[in-house]
Amino acid sequence: MNIYARHRFIFLIIASCLVLFGSGCTKSDHLMIFAAASLKEPLTELAQDFESYGNVKPQFTFAGSTTLSNQLKRGLPADVFISADDDSMKAIKSTRVVNLLTNQLVVIVPKNTNINGSISEVLTNSKLIAIADPKLAPAGKYSKEALTNMGLWESVEAKLVFGGNVKTALAWVNFENTDAGIVYLTDAFKNPNVKIVSPIPNGFHSPITYPIAVLDKSERKDVASNFIDFLQSPQAKKVFEKYGFVVSRQPITK
Repeated sequence: MNIYARHRFIFLIIASCLVLFGSGCTKSDHLMIFAAASLKEPLTELAQDFESYGNVKPQFTFAGSTTLSNQLKRGLPADVFISADDDSMKAIKSTRVVNLLTNQLVVIVPKNTNINGSISEVLTNSKLIAIADPKLAPAGKYSKEALTNMGLWESVEAKLVFGGNVKTALAWVNFENTDAGIVYLTDAFKNPNVKIVSPIPNGFHSPITYPIAVLDKSERKDVASNFIDFLQSPQAKKVFEKYGFVVSRQPITK
């Protein structure tokens, strides 16, 4: 076989593998999970427990839910999607959806700041306010809804700094790059460098929900479904509650 023929043969093998398997000649050895950035700490802890029971290792991609949903719609492979809102979940095709968790928005400031008072006073007296980008992450969407319904959006809009996800907004307050921020309670819950000014009443924004789903294109639907069951177990509930989440009482949504 000459060099040209050999190269052509190798190319055909690689092309066939890409057609059949998307990115290689073997199925991934991991359970591929796309998850909202706010879930990083509890899911990282729970993944170790799930694997210790003899299951395949979960491999996570954490980002804003809207960003993840858009990536899934473009065809990126995954087995499980955990969103921080219903809209991002409804945009992708899935075979099983369960309402897993709920959360709470809070206004935070750096620990050593002198800014205090009501939500309105704190945001009015702040020069820069960090929130997640409403176009990229549900935390930003909820924050915009809350500020709008409280009559504050127009007065603070020029002060807002948008992060790609809620963890970025938290980091800006954590390192005192902004005077205040709006994040989830679970993000501020155990952070020693920020303090919570006030929770934002739930009535000012859409319900914060964390649906989890097995994706249509998953090649590990049984394992993915087992992972969802595991995240609803009493063991997982304790871990989620340790990080400030509330386990949903409305389990099945689809």
